Amino acid sequence: MPLEVSSFLLPSTWEVLQMPRYTMPCQRNSQAPEGEPDQSHVYDFGKWQNWANHIESCAPWTMPSDDKELAALLAYATEHGYKVRPSGAAHSAGGLVTSQADAEVLVVSLGKYTAPEDWEYKLTPQEGKIAGRVMVNAGWTQLQLMAKIRPLNYFLPSQTAGYFFQLAGIVANTVHGGIYESGFIYEYVTRMRVMLHDGSIKVIDDEKDLRFWRTSFGLLGLIIGLEFELVQRPKLQVYTVPQRKLADWSEVEFWRYINVDAAANVPPSTPGFTEPTGSQEAASGEFFLNFGLDDLLGSSMLCVATRTGENATLPGIPTDAPADVVAQYEKLMQHRVVVKDHGQEH
Repeated sequence: MPLEVSSFLLPSTWEVLQMPRYTMPCQRNSQAPEGEPDQSHVYDFGKWQNWANHIESCAPWTMPSDDKELAALLAYATEHGYKVRPSGAAHSAGGLVTSQADAEVLVVSLGKYTAPEDWEYKLTPQEGKIAGRVMVNAGWTQLQLMAKIRPLNYFLPSQTAGYFFQLAGIVANTVHGGIYESGFIYEYVTRMRVMLHDGSIKVIDDEKDLRFWRTSFGLLGLIIGLEFELVQRPKLQVYTVPQRKLADWSEVEFWRYINVDAAANVPPSTPGFTEPTGSQEAASGEFFLNFGLDDLLGSSMLCVATRTGENATLPGIPTDAPADVVAQYEKLMQHRVVVKDHGQEH
């Protein structure tokens, strides 16, 4: 879902830049130090928290709207001694952003950010193994990108388990992919547009430099634009492999479900791999395990899998994008969720 948050919930970048330099208290309606203007109303909701409320901090959660505001925010942080930490969907390990005890952090989200010109979104079809490239605002989620490219049968070469992750976060953190013959999503980044600590902007396109920005956790600067390689999948099936109770919890039974039931395209050289080998017709698989710690339920496995191209032949499962694929994406992107215990919508 889009990361944009209603403006009344979070402080604007301008409001943050006008604030005095002192540690904002977390309690609502608390008073500023004597002689300082009271700005606590701005922070009624604008404090960073992670996705599951494991961490609720005092760190201002800001959402600059363009390069100018983002550069101004970095200058403010430098002047007043803040550490700047990027945060996307707030789904990574909380300590990468801040903790409840760290009062010197300013959190920056690209949820409201608009990139200039082609860096907002540009799709370039190509011939050959790489079917195309897409330049995209790094503050977009996978859902926002897929809403643009899926109706045209384009996909990222790899994928994650959640469509709500922010693209910059996927690249800056170690986010795995679920495609058997593909790797980490950051492997398919060919260019990055980044902002350094001083507000200057660079386009990184040399592999010698890109390798340092992948999994950089925001330590080198802010990733604000990305270019990805794309593949085309005109035929795609998504289906659930039936859950099966394992004869016993063993290495053989584990691999039997993955390779035979789920038809995983896993090479025999995979560490820990044991026979038997199945059809290897599935392109990806997301597995759910019940370890069966009690004798009554036993151990079981279930898989959500995909097949593509010539292997997308399972009966009764659509292979083409639905006729209303654009409308379905639009409906999904309009979905609202309520933040637990805050009663506010994101």
